Amino acid sequence: MGSKFVFKFQLYVKIIFLLITVLSFSFLNAQNIFEYEREIVNKEKYDFQEIEFENIEENIKLSGTLITPKSNFDKIVIIVSGSGKDTRYAHSKLAEKLLENNIAVYRYDERGVGKSNGKHSRKVTSLKNDLDYCVKHLFQSEATKNKQIGVIGHSLGGMASIAIAANNPQIDYLIQMATPVNAGDSFKDRISKIEIFKNRDKTIEEIQKLIDTFNLIIHSGKSLSKIKKDCEKARRKLKFSKDYYNIYLRDQMIDFVRLDTELFYKQNDKPLLYIIGEMDELVNANNNALKLQMINNKFIDVKVLKKLRSLFNYQF
Repeated sequence: MGSKFVFKFQLYVKIIFLLITVLSFSFLNAQNIFEYEREIVNKEKYDFQEIEFENIEENIKLSGTLITPKSNFDKIVIIVSGSGKDTRYAHSKLAEKLLENNIAVYRYDERGVGKSNGKHSRKVTSLKNDLDYCVKHLFQSEATKNKQIGVIGHSLGGMASIAIAANNPQIDYLIQMATPVNAGDSFKDRISKIEIFKNRDKTIEEIQKLIDTFNLIIHSGKSLSKIKKDCEKARRKLKFSKDYYNIYLRDQMIDFVRLDTELFYKQNDKPLLYIIGEMDELVNANNNALKLQMINNKFIDVKVLKKLRSLFNYQF
Protein backbone atom coordinates (compact mmCIF):
# COMPACT_ATOMS: atom_id res chain seq x y z
CA MET A 1 0.00 0.00 0.00
CA GLY A 2 1.51 3.32 -1.11
CA SER A 3 2.27 6.03 1.43
CA LYS A 4 0.11 8.49 -0.53
CA PHE A 5 -2.93 6.24 -0.24
CA VAL A 6 -2.24 5.60 3.45
CA PHE A 7 -2.11 9.34 4.10
CA LYS A 8 -5.39 9.92 2.25
CA PHE A 9 -7.06 7.11 4.15
CA GLN A 10 -5.79 8.38 7.51
CA LEU A 11 -7.15 11.83 6.70
CA TYR A 12 -10.45 10.30 5.68
CA VAL A 13 -10.60 8.25 8.89
CA LYS A 14 -10.08 11.39 10.97
CA ILE A 15 -12.96 13.12 9.19
CA ILE A 16 -15.29 10.16 9.69
CA PHE A 17 -14.20 9.82 13.31
CA LEU A 18 -15.17 13.42 14.00
CA LEU A 19 -18.53 12.88 12.35
CA ILE A 20 -19.33 9.71 14.23
CA THR A 21 -18.69 11.28 17.62
CA VAL A 22 -21.59 13.68 17.18
CA LEU A 23 -24.10 11.01 16.19
CA SER A 24 -27.00 10.10 18.41
CA PHE A 25 -29.35 7.24 17.64
CA SER A 26 -32.70 6.29 19.18
CA PHE A 27 -34.13 2.81 18.50
CA LEU A 28 -37.71 1.54 19.01
CA ASN A 29 -39.91 -0.83 16.96
CA ALA A 30 -42.57 -0.15 14.32
CA GLN A 31 -43.33 -0.88 10.64
CA ASN A 32 -42.33 0.46 7.20
CA ILE A 33 -40.29 3.60 7.93
CA PHE A 34 -39.82 2.77 11.57
CA GLU A 35 -40.05 5.32 14.36
CA TYR A 36 -36.27 5.35 14.70
CA GLU A 37 -35.85 6.05 10.98
CA ARG A 38 -36.53 8.98 8.68
CA GLU A 39 -35.73 10.33 5.25
CA ILE A 40 -32.66 12.50 4.93
CA VAL A 41 -33.02 16.29 4.90
CA ASN A 42 -32.13 18.49 1.92
CA LYS A 43 -33.09 15.76 -0.56
CA GLU A 44 -32.95 18.25 -3.42
CA LYS A 45 -29.17 18.37 -3.11
CA TYR A 46 -28.75 14.71 -4.05
CA ASP A 47 -29.62 12.13 -6.69
CA PHE A 48 -31.47 8.94 -5.78
CA GLN A 49 -31.25 5.59 -7.55
CA GLU A 50 -33.09 2.46 -6.48
CA ILE A 51 -30.83 -0.57 -6.83
CA GLU A 52 -32.02 -4.15 -6.32
CA PHE A 53 -29.85 -7.21 -5.84
CA GLU A 54 -30.51 -10.89 -5.29
CA ASN A 55 -29.25 -13.40 -2.77
CA ILE A 56 -29.05 -16.17 -5.37
CA GLU A 57 -28.30 -18.86 -2.82
CA GLU A 58 -31.60 -18.29 -1.01
CA ASN A 59 -33.57 -16.75 -3.90
CA ILE A 60 -34.24 -13.51 -2.02
CA LYS A 61 -34.50 -10.16 -3.79
CA LEU A 62 -33.50 -7.12 -1.77
CA SER A 63 -33.96 -3.46 -2.55
CA GLY A 64 -32.13 -0.31 -1.52
CA THR A 65 -31.35 3.26 -2.52
CA LEU A 66 -28.06 4.76 -3.61
CA ILE A 67 -27.90 8.46 -2.73
CA THR A 68 -25.18 10.40 -4.51
CA PRO A 69 -23.97 14.01 -4.37
CA LYS A 70 -24.80 16.03 -7.49
CA SER A 71 -21.14 17.06 -7.69
CA ASN A 72 -18.31 14.69 -8.57
CA PHE A 73 -17.52 12.12 -5.89
CA ASP A 74 -15.17 9.16 -5.57
CA LYS A 75 -16.38 7.25 -2.50
CA ILE A 76 -19.46 5.14 -1.79
CA VAL A 77 -20.31 3.77 1.65
CA ILE A 78 -22.68 0.89 2.35
CA ILE A 79 -24.26 1.28 5.79
CA VAL A 80 -25.23 -1.99 7.49
CA SER A 81 -27.36 -1.90 10.63
CA GLY A 82 -27.23 -4.24 13.61
CA SER A 83 -29.94 -6.33 15.27
CA GLY A 84 -33.62 -5.57 14.80
CA LYS A 85 -35.54 -4.64 11.67
CA ASP A 86 -34.03 -1.87 9.56
CA THR A 87 -34.82 -0.31 6.21
CA ARG A 88 -33.04 1.99 3.77
CA TYR A 89 -34.04 4.88 6.05
CA ALA A 90 -31.89 3.76 9.00
CA HIS A 91 -28.89 5.78 10.20
CA SER A 92 -30.15 8.90 8.42
CA LYS A 93 -28.03 11.31 10.46
CA LEU A 94 -24.91 9.34 9.58
CA ALA A 95 -25.97 9.25 5.92
CA GLU A 96 -26.47 13.02 5.93
CA LYS A 97 -23.02 13.68 7.37
CA LEU A 98 -21.41 11.43 4.77
CA LEU A 99 -23.31 13.10 1.93
CA GLU A 100 -22.37 16.54 3.23
CA ASN A 101 -18.76 15.41 2.88
CA ASN A 102 -19.31 14.30 -0.72
CA ILE A 103 -19.52 10.59 0.07
CA ALA A 104 -22.33 8.61 -1.57
CA VAL A 105 -24.44 6.27 0.58
CA TYR A 106 -26.19 2.98 -0.15
CA ARG A 107 -28.66 1.49 2.33
CA TYR A 108 -31.06 -1.36 1.74
CA ASP A 109 -34.15 -2.89 3.31
CA GLU A 110 -33.24 -6.01 5.24
CA ARG A 111 -34.83 -9.25 4.09
CA GLY A 112 -38.53 -9.38 4.95
CA VAL A 113 -38.66 -5.61 5.50
CA GLY A 114 -39.79 -2.78 3.18
CA LYS A 115 -39.43 -3.76 -0.48
CA SER A 116 -37.13 -6.71 0.22
CA ASN A 117 -38.44 -10.27 -0.07
CA GLY A 118 -37.94 -13.20 2.26
CA LYS A 119 -38.54 -13.73 5.94
CA HIS A 120 -36.74 -11.42 8.34
CA SER A 121 -33.92 -13.12 10.21
CA ARG A 122 -32.06 -12.11 13.35
CA LYS A 123 -29.13 -14.38 12.49
CA VAL A 124 -25.83 -12.73 11.67
CA THR A 125 -25.11 -15.27 8.91
CA SER A 126 -28.26 -14.13 7.07
CA LEU A 127 -27.10 -10.53 7.35
CA LYS A 128 -23.62 -11.57 6.18
CA ASN A 129 -24.88 -13.51 3.15
CA ASP A 130 -27.17 -10.68 2.01
CA LEU A 131 -24.35 -8.15 2.38
CA ASP A 132 -22.02 -10.36 0.35
CA TYR A 133 -24.43 -10.34 -2.60
CA CYS A 134 -25.02 -6.61 -2.11
CA VAL A 135 -21.31 -5.79 -2.44
CA LYS A 136 -20.83 -8.04 -5.46
CA HIS A 137 -23.82 -6.52 -7.24
CA LEU A 138 -22.89 -2.92 -6.47
CA PHE A 139 -19.36 -3.47 -7.73
CA GLN A 140 -20.76 -4.58 -11.09
CA SER A 141 -23.13 -1.60 -11.29
CA GLU A 142 -22.35 1.29 -13.62
CA ALA A 143 -23.16 3.66 -10.74
CA THR A 144 -20.09 2.51 -8.79
CA LYS A 145 -17.60 2.45 -11.64
CA ASN A 146 -14.21 3.90 -10.62
CA LYS A 147 -15.47 4.56 -7.08
CA GLN A 148 -13.96 3.45 -3.78
CA ILE A 149 -16.41 1.25 -1.87
CA GLY A 150 -16.41 1.16 1.92
CA VAL A 151 -18.69 -0.54 4.45
CA ILE A 152 -19.81 0.92 7.77
CA GLY A 153 -21.24 -1.80 10.00
CA HIS A 154 -22.90 -1.26 13.36
CA SER A 155 -22.95 -4.14 15.88
CA LEU A 156 -24.03 -7.26 13.94
CA GLY A 157 -23.58 -5.24 10.76
CA GLY A 158 -19.93 -4.91 11.70
CA MET A 159 -19.66 -8.66 12.18
CA ALA A 160 -21.23 -9.23 8.77
CA SER A 161 -18.91 -6.78 7.01
CA ILE A 162 -15.64 -8.06 8.52
CA ALA A 163 -16.74 -11.62 7.68
CA ILE A 164 -17.18 -10.91 3.95
CA ALA A 165 -14.30 -8.47 3.48
CA ALA A 166 -11.61 -11.03 2.68
CA ASN A 167 -13.64 -12.52 -0.18
CA ASN A 168 -14.54 -9.13 -1.63
CA PRO A 169 -11.39 -7.35 -2.84
CA GLN A 170 -13.61 -4.59 -4.21
CA ILE A 171 -14.12 -3.35 -0.63
CA ASP A 172 -11.53 -0.63 -0.08
CA TYR A 173 -12.03 0.10 3.64
CA LEU A 174 -14.15 -0.79 6.66
CA ILE A 175 -15.56 1.13 9.61
CA GLN A 176 -16.75 -1.00 12.53
CA MET A 177 -19.08 0.52 15.12
CA ALA A 178 -19.71 -1.20 18.48
CA THR A 179 -18.89 -4.59 16.97
CA PRO A 180 -17.95 -7.56 19.17
CA VAL A 181 -14.48 -8.79 18.20
CA ASN A 182 -15.26 -12.22 19.65
CA ALA A 183 -18.98 -12.81 20.14
CA GLY A 184 -18.68 -15.57 22.73
CA ASP A 185 -16.17 -13.67 24.83
CA SER A 186 -18.28 -10.50 24.58
CA PHE A 187 -21.26 -12.31 26.06
CA LYS A 188 -19.11 -13.83 28.81
CA ASP A 189 -17.67 -10.40 29.67
CA ARG A 190 -21.19 -9.13 30.37
CA ILE A 191 -22.45 -12.00 32.54
CA SER A 192 -22.22 -9.98 35.77
CA LYS A 193 -24.35 -7.20 34.26
CA ILE A 194 -27.11 -9.40 32.80
CA GLU A 195 -30.09 -9.44 35.16
CA ILE A 196 -31.11 -13.03 34.43
CA PHE A 197 -27.76 -14.31 35.73
CA LYS A 198 -27.89 -12.41 39.00
CA ASN A 199 -28.84 -13.97 42.35
CA ARG A 200 -28.49 -17.53 41.10
CA ASP A 201 -27.05 -20.66 42.66
CA LYS A 202 -23.79 -20.33 40.70
CA THR A 203 -21.02 -17.76 40.96
CA ILE A 204 -20.10 -15.49 38.04
CA GLU A 205 -16.84 -17.42 37.64
CA GLU A 206 -18.71 -20.74 37.44
CA ILE A 207 -21.12 -19.35 34.85
CA GLN A 208 -18.23 -18.00 32.80
CA LYS A 209 -16.59 -21.42 32.87
CA LEU A 210 -19.82 -22.94 31.51
CA ILE A 211 -19.96 -20.29 28.76
CA ASP A 212 -16.34 -21.08 27.84
CA THR A 213 -17.26 -24.75 27.57
CA PHE A 214 -20.30 -23.98 25.41
CA ASN A 215 -18.23 -21.70 23.16
CA LEU A 216 -15.58 -24.37 22.67
CA ILE A 217 -18.26 -26.85 21.59
CA ILE A 218 -19.93 -24.29 19.30
CA HIS A 219 -16.60 -23.70 17.52
CA SER A 220 -16.01 -27.43 17.06
CA GLY A 221 -17.47 -27.35 13.55
CA LYS A 222 -20.14 -29.91 14.41
CA SER A 223 -23.76 -29.80 13.27
CA LEU A 224 -26.31 -27.72 15.18
CA SER A 225 -27.97 -30.81 16.66
CA LYS A 226 -24.61 -32.27 17.76
CA ILE A 227 -23.59 -28.94 19.31
CA LYS A 228 -26.78 -28.85 21.36
CA LYS A 229 -26.37 -32.48 22.40
CA ASP A 230 -22.76 -31.98 23.51
CA CYS A 231 -23.63 -28.76 25.36
CA GLU A 232 -26.42 -30.56 27.20
CA LYS A 233 -23.92 -33.20 28.32
CA ALA A 234 -21.54 -30.47 29.51
CA ARG A 235 -24.34 -28.73 31.41
CA ARG A 236 -25.21 -31.90 33.29
CA LYS A 237 -21.57 -32.70 34.01
CA LEU A 238 -21.00 -29.22 35.47
CA LYS A 239 -24.30 -29.51 37.40
CA PHE A 240 -26.08 -26.48 35.99
CA SER A 241 -29.85 -26.21 35.71
CA LYS A 242 -31.55 -26.40 32.31
CA ASP A 243 -32.17 -22.63 32.44
CA TYR A 244 -28.57 -21.86 31.52
CA TYR A 245 -28.77 -24.12 28.49
CA ASN A 246 -32.04 -22.55 27.34
CA ILE A 247 -30.73 -19.00 27.73
CA TYR A 248 -27.51 -19.47 25.79
CA LEU A 249 -28.17 -22.18 23.24
CA ARG A 250 -30.85 -20.60 21.08
CA ASP A 251 -30.23 -21.04 17.35
CA GLN A 252 -29.62 -17.30 16.95
CA MET A 253 -27.03 -17.27 19.74
CA ILE A 254 -25.19 -20.30 18.36
CA ASP A 255 -25.12 -18.64 14.94
CA PHE A 256 -23.80 -15.45 16.57
CA VAL A 257 -21.00 -17.20 18.48
CA ARG A 258 -20.04 -19.57 15.66
CA LEU A 259 -19.04 -16.71 13.34
CA ASP A 260 -15.36 -16.40 14.25
CA THR A 261 -14.88 -12.68 13.63
CA GLU A 262 -11.68 -12.55 15.70
CA LEU A 263 -9.99 -14.64 13.00
CA PHE A 264 -11.16 -12.19 10.33
CA TYR A 265 -9.65 -9.27 12.25
CA LYS A 266 -6.34 -11.13 12.39
CA GLN A 267 -6.40 -11.77 8.64
CA ASN A 268 -7.76 -8.37 7.60
CA ASP A 269 -5.63 -6.51 5.05
CA LYS A 270 -7.89 -3.51 4.44
CA PRO A 271 -7.78 -0.13 6.20
CA LEU A 272 -10.19 -0.54 9.11
CA LEU A 273 -11.40 1.93 11.72
CA TYR A 274 -12.88 0.30 14.82
CA ILE A 275 -14.88 2.63 17.09
CA ILE A 276 -16.77 1.83 20.26
CA GLY A 277 -18.37 3.86 23.03
CA GLU A 278 -16.62 3.74 26.38
CA MET A 279 -19.99 3.16 28.10
CA ASP A 280 -21.25 0.51 25.66
CA GLU A 281 -23.86 -1.60 27.46
CA LEU A 282 -23.59 -4.64 25.16
CA VAL A 283 -19.92 -4.93 24.27
CA ASN A 284 -17.09 -4.37 26.75
CA ALA A 285 -15.20 -1.48 25.15
CA ASN A 286 -11.90 -1.97 26.98
CA ASN A 287 -11.78 -5.73 26.48
CA ASN A 288 -12.57 -5.49 22.77
CA ALA A 289 -10.09 -2.67 22.21
CA LEU A 290 -7.46 -4.71 24.04
CA LYS A 291 -8.18 -7.76 21.87
CA LEU A 292 -7.57 -5.73 18.73
CA GLN A 293 -4.41 -4.19 20.17
CA MET A 294 -3.11 -7.67 20.96
CA ILE A 295 -3.88 -8.80 17.41
CA ASN A 296 -1.56 -5.96 16.37
CA ASN A 297 -2.83 -5.71 12.79
CA LYS A 298 -1.23 -2.66 11.15
CA PHE A 299 -4.36 -2.07 9.07
CA ILE A 300 -6.62 -1.60 12.12
CA ASP A 301 -7.04 1.69 13.98
CA VAL A 302 -8.96 1.52 17.28
CA LYS A 303 -10.80 4.44 18.90
CA VAL A 304 -12.70 4.25 22.22
CA LEU A 305 -15.07 7.22 22.43
CA LYS A 306 -15.47 8.77 25.87
CA LYS A 307 -18.90 8.75 27.54
CA LEU A 308 -20.68 7.17 24.54
CA ARG A 309 -22.93 4.12 24.72
CA SER A 310 -23.67 1.30 22.25
CA LEU A 311 -25.88 3.50 20.06
CA PHE A 312 -23.32 6.32 20.23
CA ASN A 313 -25.47 8.54 22.40
CA TYR A 314 -24.03 10.11 25.52
CA GLN A 315 -23.99 8.61 29.01
CA PHE A 316 -24.38 11.62 31.29
